Amino acid sequence: MLMLLSACSNKAAEAEKRLAIVKRVGTLGEVCEASRDVARAYLDQGDEASFEMADVASHIYCQSADLRGWNTYVSKKAGN
Repeated sequence: MLMLLSACSNKAAEAEKRLAIVKRVGTLGEVCEASRDVARAYLDQGDEASFEMADVASHIYCQSADLRGWNTYVSKKAGN
């Protein structure tokens, strides 16, 4: 059981690490996508408080990308 919980927290930690890298070298659309991955990882592990914070952050990153025309994540998902 402990190993299962450890694997879950690693998923969120790995998503956070990817987000940090993408923030340094990626496009705004990639930051949007990576931030959504972080929120999804917290949701998958059932960490409601962390999910809520990551979800709000992802909305901010994605709105910023939308406003600057860089949100390729949304257009890919919408089939545009």
